[in-house]
Amino acid sequence: MLGMLFATSEINKNPNLLPNMTLGLKVFDSCMWETRALEGIIDLLTGGEEPVPNFICQSSPTLLGVIGGLTSSASMTMAHILKPYRFPQISYASQHSKLSDKNLFPSFLRTVPSQSPQSLVFAQLVKHFNWTWIGLLASDSDVCYMMIKGVKEEAERLGICVSFWEKLSDSYSKERLRAIAETIRRSSAQVIICDCYSNDLNALLHHLSYMKQTDKIWILSTGFTISATYFPAQSWRLLNGSLVLVLHTPEIYGFKNFLESLHPLKDSEDIFIKTFWEVAFDCRWPVNDSSLIAVLEEAGDDKLRCTGVELVEDVNSMFVLYDMGLTYHIYLAVYALARALQDLISCTPGRGPFQNSSCAELSHLKLWQMLPYVRSVRFNTSGGEEIFFDENGDVPAVFDFVNLQIFSDGTDRLVQVGTFDSNAHDGEQMKLKMDEMMWSTGHIQVPSSFCSESCPPGFRQSVRKGQPSCCFDCVPCPAGEISNMTDF
Repeated sequence: MLGMLFATSEINKNPNLLPNMTLGLKVFDSCMWETRALEGIIDLLTGGEEPVPNFICQSSPTLLGVIGGLTSSASMTMAHILKPYRFPQISYASQHSKLSDKNLFPSFLRTVPSQSPQSLVFAQLVKHFNWTWIGLLASDSDVCYMMIKGVKEEAERLGICVSFWEKLSDSYSKERLRAIAETIRRSSAQVIICDCYSNDLNALLHHLSYMKQTDKIWILSTGFTISATYFPAQSWRLLNGSLVLVLHTPEIYGFKNFLESLHPLKDSEDIFIKTFWEVAFDCRWPVNDSSLIAVLEEAGDDKLRCTGVELVEDVNSMFVLYDMGLTYHIYLAVYALARALQDLISCTPGRGPFQNSSCAELSHLKLWQMLPYVRSVRFNTSGGEEIFFDENGDVPAVFDFVNLQIFSDGTDRLVQVGTFDSNAHDGEQMKLKMDEMMWSTGHIQVPSSFCSESCPPGFRQSVRKGQPSCCFDCVPCPAGEISNMTDF
């Protein structure tokens, strides 16, 4: 939400973007619940005191678009309502591949890549490190299942074998989770690709920590939240050396200063700031006193009371400033709507996207008239990144790889060790900085993961019955035949 506020404020201060116009926003919390998302959409479309489906009960201000939802299921629910109106909807987090289907979701766009490219990224990563034997885990959801299924298909196409494929959920019984942990323990696959939510993975790591399984290499998807606060210390240590795929997130210039400027004395109209202040500083505002000035005078040294003079710099500890993926992509969504409106206003009669090449009239703007402009919007961020949507409403797949490094004293750090850019030429899409990686062993040497040792010259492979092709025995060449190559 702060990302939306910052983008809106920045646009309204920019004399070159939407001059003489003021952007506003209306925020609904779906509480990760599809029904609440549906209520919010109907309320936005209606605009009156009581939401009335298919009626607009306000004349102004004009609604330009909807940003959301967070989950793919919420976005789909919203998109079905918006579909008949062709009303632009931009999600900053939903990655389900089905949302790329414009027959089903004609007015849906997103500032994050679809999940489909992730499958290719993981398969190429495994191939890059010459791993031929991997395990797969997915949270028990349709989105995670589809992504891991794609990894399996891409990996097998590249000659990589799958040792196991399991679903995960923190709602599973202890017995079921223990059985999954045992499967992992028994497998000789050292590399595990996991499209898992943090709470689900945490439930499994609890059992693995008791089994002392510290040598596995975890490759984690964008659905994973990189934060030690989600895990007990012994479980968190198991993730040392993990590679995590994260949404490409350049710096949002000025946003850190914006966060540090938040203050109840300056933002008294912000209905969240006082509650946030209480959480950030573990204090309480006096219940019966609405005057913050009076609080400052009366509080004295009482640390249980919020005074308004707490160190604002300490607020930074409340924000995960190294994981601003959702913030950045909601920031892009606001700018996409603003730039689209700018293009609509700048339309030249005879060159417009509507009947007879006409333009929209701003004074009589219809809901559906924004969509062509949002689809075709193209702009550069303040950091120089080019943003546009393809024919499916998706942005190009650009990801970063970060390496989670946990030290013996319990401290940790995230190191960006590579990128994947689908816009780059073949062979240049993936770039990795090998010398900056640290693996679970604490070493920089790439670990191996295979089912069977390579066969030396003079021996040939004999595939084990009922097992994948990567699992074989090495047997001597028959009399009169030779092999002078490894694994021939």
